[in-house]
Order: sequence, then C-alpha cells, then structure tokens
Amino acid sequence: MMNSKERILATVAHQPTDRTAIDCWLYQKQFVEKLAAEYGPREQFLDEFNIDVFLGFVPWPNQHGHRFDITELADADLGDPRDARWLNHSEWNYDFAGLNVQQALDQQGGKRAIVAHMWGMVEGTSSFLGIENCWMNLGAEPERMNAFFDRYADWMCGLVDNVADAGVDMITLSDDWGSNGRMLFSPRMWRRMIAPYARRIVQHARSRGLPVNLHSDGYIMDIMDDLIRWAIPRCTRCRKAPAWTRRRLRTPMATK
Repeated sequence: MMNSKERILATVAHQPTDRTAIDCWLYQKQFVEKLAAEYGPREQFLDEFNIDVFLGFVPWPNQHGHRFDITELADADLGDPRDARWLNHSEWNYDFAGLNVQQALDQQGGKRAIVAHMWGMVEGTSSFLGIENCWMNLGAEPERMNAFFDRYADWMCGLVDNVADAGVDMITLSDDWGSNGRMLFSPRMWRRMIAPYARRIVQHARSRGLPVNLHSDGYIMDIMDDLIRWAIPRCTRCRKAPAWTRRRLRTPMATK
C-alpha cells in the first residue's frame, strides 16, 4: 500500500496508484470552524477521509503594508527569497486558518504530501498594485510590467529553492488567468507578457525535482496547449480542463 506522498507523486507522474489521490483545501477560517463545530478537528477529518495533500502557504510577496504605484514598482523591495521568514510567516489575515510552509512540514509531513502554495505573476504583482491596477497596466504600462515580471520571476526561483530545501514535495503556482467563458486578458497578451516569466518558474521548479500544480480560476482553454508543452502535470480549478484534455489531447494532466 502506498503512503500519501508516494500516491501523489505517482499521480502527477501519471503512474498507477493503489487508489485515487485525494486533495482538500481547508484553510479558510469560517469553514475550519464550521467543520470543528459539526464534525470535529481538521486533523480528524483529514485522517478519516484519507486526504493525501496538505498545503503550506507562502505569504503575499508584498509585505510592506501598502500598495505601490506603477512608477514605484521598479524600486519595490522584494526581500531575500531564501529568508526563513517566507517559510515561517505568522501574520495572516483574520479569516485565514491555514499553516505556513514550516508548520505544514512539521505537523503533516509524516502523513501527507506537502505542497507549497506560491503566488504567480499576476496574483503576486497584484499584491503590490491592486488587482484592477495590475490588469490595467498590462495594457497601459507593458514595459514597466515586463521589467517587474522579469525581476519577480527570478525572485520566485529563489523562493522555489527555499521551499525545496525545506523539504516540500510539490508547489502550487496560483495565478488566476480566466473569467467566465474567456480569459481575463487575450491569449496573445498572456503569451507575450506572462508566459515567459511563469514558464521560467515552472522550469526551475522542475529542475529542483518539484512537480508544479497550476491553480487558475476560470476559463483558460485557449492556452492549454502551452501548459501541456510546459509539462505541468496538474491543474486545479481550470474550467473544462478534464473533458478537454481527454477529448482533444489524449494527454495526461491531473485536473480538478
């Protein structure tokens, strides 16, 4: 019988497993409290339902306590990505009930595969500019945005090294690119301005032996061919991805 880590790594490598691997994200305070009141502690739930994955969260890259204007972005200090504070962060929002990376490793590493949840190009940059300003400046200030994406991608590669050295089994690159029925920006803009930098992070993670799970809400089928070529083995919340990969590609990608 496989343990959870073996089962997850076999799943993302498209190898046979003893059963279907199970993932369940339980980090929002309202749901954790409701679970505890009606069922029991989170740990009991994870054990009884044989959950194979546990997330360890990396905080938002913007830890300055304020937003930045696009003209200030080039000078925004990202800090040292290899600093232990990215693994041990504790100053979360009031509605967060998850664990940081080190806590996840310490508390769940002996039972489950540990996935470091990290922030991709658009979501990470939005923590500095705000969501609306980030999207607007993709069109209004492409040179400034590309310059920051280039710097941020290198910084993220350092952060990948940090979580890899800590002992995680996988990373999630969280970056919402989709809306209802179409992407939030054109596939052409995505390929020109976002893909080169996101791909750099994926390739570096793979060089460190870490599979990459892409988390993207909404419709991203226009770029699924690109993601397959990147050899991303798993995609969460990717609308229509399961049926599309089976019907069109006959290509293995674990989806949900």
